[in-house]
Amino acid sequence: MFLNFKNLNFYCHDLTQDIENLLNQLPKNPENPTKNNSIIIDKATIDAIIRQKNGGHLAKKVFNEMIMKLKPKAFINISDEGPEVRAEFFAEMMPKDVEWNLVYEDISDKEDYKQNHAEYFAYKITFEFEN
Repeated sequence: MFLNFKNLNFYCHDLTQDIENLLNQLPKNPENPTKNNSIIIDKATIDAIIRQKNGGHLAKKVFNEMIMKLKPKAFINISDEGPEVRAEFFAEMMPKDVEWNLVYEDISDKEDYKQNHAEYFAYKITFEFEN
């Protein structure tokens, strides 16, 4: 069953390109320009970026622009990288003037793990931005 949610929009954008294009697509709210940007969901985008040549530099640029310009309340990341790697990555990538909290959960499918040794994790970062 498809549910029709009012005031809920999804935007798809190539984050390796100019993020200003995405910002121009978002609804304008003069009282609080980032009010509508509550959650960013990333399913392996950061994984794909960081695994390229010079990927660490590009990932940091994309992550910083995304977080500092969109100012979401939360960022949800689905990755095959374990917390021993991904938590350090987030700590290195995070803009220094942003308060944040990270929680994660192993969301691996037991059958998939048995057959392919594939592990998947969901990371949720919440943010506190100064006005």
